Amino acid sequence: MAALVTLFGERRDIDVDLGTQRLGQHPPGTLPHDLVDQRRAGRGIRPAALNWCGHAEVTRVVPEDNGRGGYLLRLPTTGRNALLLVKVMSEDLRADLNNNNEVELGEEIYVEVYRTNKETGKTLLRELPEPDEVPSAA
Repeated sequence: MAALVTLFGERRDIDVDLGTQRLGQHPPGTLPHDLVDQRRAGRGIRPAALNWCGHAEVTRVVPEDNGRGGYLLRLPTTGRNALLLVKVMSEDLRADLNNNNEVELGEEIYVEVYRTNKETGKTLLRELPEPDEVPSAA
């Protein structure tokens, strides 16, 4: 006889196949609300705010190849990655990309969100010049 052991205070992932089943093989009763992952249930992924400007961290470098490539940057507002493609970056940054990746992982680039897709969550960025420092009152 199998023994049932209850583990209090431990969170577990439970996978249940809710596909079509026959002969009463469905899980008995309803599933508790906290066991159902509802993040993907019929809703798009929340993208970054359009026109947001700020520093984003380089998480991946893709060298240019036939006009494609760029940087994958983590946005501080969402914690998600976004794309900075070669076609929308300055010549200086593009040269850094193609010159043995002079921009390293963890560095920050000043960017603007210029396009988002609510269904896929894909966010496209363009590089902006660093904002001028506000002169201090002397």
